[in-house]
Amino acid sequence: MLTKLRSLQSSDRSVSAWVITLVISMGIVLVLPEPELSRGLASYLPLHTTLEIIAIAVACMVFGIAWVTQKFQPSPKVIILGTGALTVLHLDITHTISYQGMPPFITPSGPEKAINFWLAARFMMALTLLFVACISYKVEQKLTKISRYFWLVLALIIVALFHIWFLYFPQSVPATFIPGEGLTSFKVITEYVLIGIYLFSGFLLIKQLSHVREFGVNWLVAAAVTMAMSEFFFTLYANVSDMYNLIGHVYKVIAFSFLYRGLFVETVQSPFINMLQLQAKLSATIDTLPDILVEVDAKGNHVEIHSSDPKLLIDKPENLVGKNIKQVMSKEAAKTCFEAMEVADKIGISRGARIKLNTQIGEHTFELSIARKASQAGNPPTFLILSRDISSTIEFEQQIAHEAKLNKHLLELQNHLHVGGEKHFMQHSVDTAENLTDSSIAFIHFIDETQKIIKIVTWSTNTLAHHCTANFENHYPIDQAGIWADSIRTKRPVVINNYQDSSAKKGLPDGHAYLKRFISLPVIENNKVTMMVGVGNKATDYNEQDVETLQILANTIWNLIKQRWQDTTIRRLSTGIDQNPYPVLITDTDGKIQYVNRAFTETTGFSEQEAIGKSPIEFSAENDPDKTFKGIWRQLARGEAWRGELISQRQDGSQYTEFAMIYPVRNEQGKIINYVAHKEDITLKKIAEEKIHQLSNYDQLTGLLKREMLEERLQQLLDDSFRQKQTMTVIWLDLDNFKTINDSLGHQVGDLILIEVANRLRFELGKQSIISRIAGDTFAAVLPATSEHSAAIISKKLLENIQRKIKFNSHALSVSTSIGLALSPNDGNSAVKLMMRAEAAMYRAKQDGRNSFRFFAQEMQEHSLRSLQLSAALKDALSNDQFHLVYQPQLSLTDNAIVGAEALLRWEHPEWGAISPAEFIPLAEQNGLIVKIGEWVLQQVATQQKQWLSKGLPEIIVAINISALQFHQQNLVERISNIIQEAGVSPSNIEIELTEAVALKDPEVAGKTIDALSQQGFKVSIDDFGTGYSSMSYLKRFAVHKLKIDQSFIKDIVTDIDDQAIVTAIIQMAHSLHKTTIAEGVETQEQLEFLKEKGCEEIQGYWYSRPLVTEQFEVFLTTNKSNKAVEVSVP
Repeated sequence: MLTKLRSLQSSDRSVSAWVITLVISMGIVLVLPEPELSRGLASYLPLHTTLEIIAIAVACMVFGIAWVTQKFQPSPKVIILGTGALTVLHLDITHTISYQGMPPFITPSGPEKAINFWLAARFMMALTLLFVACISYKVEQKLTKISRYFWLVLALIIVALFHIWFLYFPQSVPATFIPGEGLTSFKVITEYVLIGIYLFSGFLLIKQLSHVREFGVNWLVAAAVTMAMSEFFFTLYANVSDMYNLIGHVYKVIAFSFLYRGLFVETVQSPFINMLQLQAKLSATIDTLPDILVEVDAKGNHVEIHSSDPKLLIDKPENLVGKNIKQVMSKEAAKTCFEAMEVADKIGISRGARIKLNTQIGEHTFELSIARKASQAGNPPTFLILSRDISSTIEFEQQIAHEAKLNKHLLELQNHLHVGGEKHFMQHSVDTAENLTDSSIAFIHFIDETQKIIKIVTWSTNTLAHHCTANFENHYPIDQAGIWADSIRTKRPVVINNYQDSSAKKGLPDGHAYLKRFISLPVIENNKVTMMVGVGNKATDYNEQDVETLQILANTIWNLIKQRWQDTTIRRLSTGIDQNPYPVLITDTDGKIQYVNRAFTETTGFSEQEAIGKSPIEFSAENDPDKTFKGIWRQLARGEAWRGELISQRQDGSQYTEFAMIYPVRNEQGKIINYVAHKEDITLKKIAEEKIHQLSNYDQLTGLLKREMLEERLQQLLDDSFRQKQTMTVIWLDLDNFKTINDSLGHQVGDLILIEVANRLRFELGKQSIISRIAGDTFAAVLPATSEHSAAIISKKLLENIQRKIKFNSHALSVSTSIGLALSPNDGNSAVKLMMRAEAAMYRAKQDGRNSFRFFAQEMQEHSLRSLQLSAALKDALSNDQFHLVYQPQLSLTDNAIVGAEALLRWEHPEWGAISPAEFIPLAEQNGLIVKIGEWVLQQVATQQKQWLSKGLPEIIVAINISALQFHQQNLVERISNIIQEAGVSPSNIEIELTEAVALKDPEVAGKTIDALSQQGFKVSIDDFGTGYSSMSYLKRFAVHKLKIDQSFIKDIVTDIDDQAIVTAIIQMAHSLHKTTIAEGVETQEQLEFLKEKGCEEIQGYWYSRPLVTEQFEVFLTTNKSNKAVEVSVP
């Protein structure tokens, strides 16, 4: 196809060049004046006749080609063009003999007569081209059925009709030429009509060029265009013999040449080229066949030979042609060929016959496919033989058969190992080696660990029966062995196919098998020879297949016998492990159990089938088994053994404690392949140890710690509290007058009292404390992270709780106790000192009248006494109306206007006067009164706001400081909302203020509460910011709008660069989070200027205003009217 396209492109370029040349020539003729020399030529009759005869001859050739080729390649277009040319050539003949100056033909010759036949010929040519150009593919298929003789007869009829018309009825034809005047208008118009038909035909033919088309269409286009140019010249001449007439004839001759060229290409050149291409393609196909193609006659003589690889032939092809197959093949091969040819002669084809031939590269096997070739032109039939080289296939089939035989024997080896024992297995193995290699002798020997001694194992049955009668020691030194032992020395197979001619052979002992050829090869493991296998005296030479087969067999024999030895060893070990009284289990490297012994099943209750395949973690009863076993596996993966205690679960659900030792097992390459666990049920042992521990460290009556354990744990806590800078309290208790109870009611009652006191201590002190019975009626307790205030409150509660009546049987007794307290680090930093000083404080309590507590330090005693008094007075402070609020205004640094105020809670006691909030607020938090106080403050603020609004004061926002205890109440949002709603003020006027520590104690819960407050309309701010450990990730998620900078950073901000850095960082961070900052405790102009420079928005402190009572604040607010916020908090 590509070749055809290239030919078309080349042909198109040639046609285009011709047409362009003719167009340019026509232009030159029309532009240039007529040459003097050309004037006589136009009137020269012989020249006109010659040009017409040339055109007639070309038309005759066109018809001849068209007519002859129809027999071989019918084509309606071609026959129409050919018969059309026949019509034109007859009319042109009459035109020529009718030309002026020619003798009369039926009627006198003259210009009018010649022009009539000329026009008739041109119209026939134009219509023929137009008809051909209009024939579609479908129409062409229908026209194919019409005989070529129809077109011939039609052409002759048209010729006859034109002759009758012009010769016998010339008067009916319009005038075309007037002597002295030239051409008539009819003649000129007719010529232009012809030009139009030619050009339209050319246009239609050009459209065919855009499709896949015949070769000659482009030349038909050239013919149509050239004829149009020819007719154009015939519109210009003034008389029949001028120059334009002559050039018109020349163009006509050229046009007929193009027409001939097109038909020649279509009917002769193109088929011939196709034939050559097909012949070349067929030859290339035959030459590239991977098989040999031979043509022979019925007698077996070679006619033709094709082979892509001549080396596969018996001889060169030129030497084989003409020779009979009997001359070049063996009798057996020739006989097979003739038999196959007979079959092909009968049924047409024969397949599957195989022959062996000695080719130029050795003996090869061929498979024949023979077909009978039909006779041609009376010649006798021949046979085509396709000969395929199947030597590799034969070898592959033999290899497959050999491997199948080998695999069968390998499978049988396993059966013989299990059925007949080791001796039987080795005998069968050596016989198999002999059989697979077609040998007559064979042997197998083991090599000891030193690689110096051969252990004689066995010879084949055939060897012992027919070839070898020598006696050998069971152990044979390698250095005395012949070249058959070189496989041990070199660790490679040794193949000797001519033993007698070997220069390195050694003499064989009497009775040894006679050797012709042999193979001996080693089995190597860990770079040592463990076994050698040998075979010998095969009828033909040993080859690589024999070596490979023997090596595979040898490796299999060694692996099977080694596996048997390992199984025997494993059975011994398994028996020992299985009878081990302690549980043993083995896992793979993925932790899946592969083996458990009998003791495991007896201990756990799980059968072997239930345990195999599971992970040890499935039997665990640990609180966090994943964590425990991850640690175990990490240690084992490092190749380290693990020892420790595990809590496991039996099948019945009961739990037990076991001691486990787990270690990795490695193979010879050092890779971990298993893990082994040895276990021991130590439940009873643990119970006994726990009992001993209980007896040693715990009081058997009360269950409390003994003194020694208390001192040990106290010292540990002291070490930790010292690092964390925390206080700790030691309480020493001694029952008052307990000896009297023992003496009067007996020790049994005394024991019951001691037990009840111990229980009350546990209840009152909680799980965080450490309680001990020191001796008799003396107890001690350690309270971690407890201040003197808390210790005093706890001691008071202990006195009240222990003094409650104890009921037993019909008695009800009340006992009291004396308590001594010592605090670290002030009273000591060791367990011994603290306990001694707590005991000393207890004796002071007894001296002071019993049923009381005393601190070791007098100042603490005094402070604790005031704390107790204040704590008691707080309970009545609300009901006695002792609380009131004061307000401290806040200033905006942006516009110097009031933006709010902080309301501070004050307690005015009738006896003690003003109590500092720093003193009574912690007490209120400890005894829980802070919740009621906080709600009272909220009610007061809401009520005050309502009053301010009624007085016409500006609506302001009040912020309430919520304590930790109040904030973590579940119904906080609901209770605050109810109070505000009852007061009749808007939640948007209330701001809830939290300390940083409260907000971040439980960020998730705090965030939800803050969101709920914001959704209700309250504003939320963070107080004392910077004093805790803020989490920026939570802070940016809290719905707070203001951060208050603690006054501890403001106090020395002018001189302390650390405080400056902290305050600057807080302000910048607040700005990045789009929150407002306010600084408290601002007392100087310098502090104000620094804060203003750093961008702090608001301040409060004595510089602006002291806290004001309600009446004063109303005046201040009226004077500095602003719609800004007012902040109120509980100090």
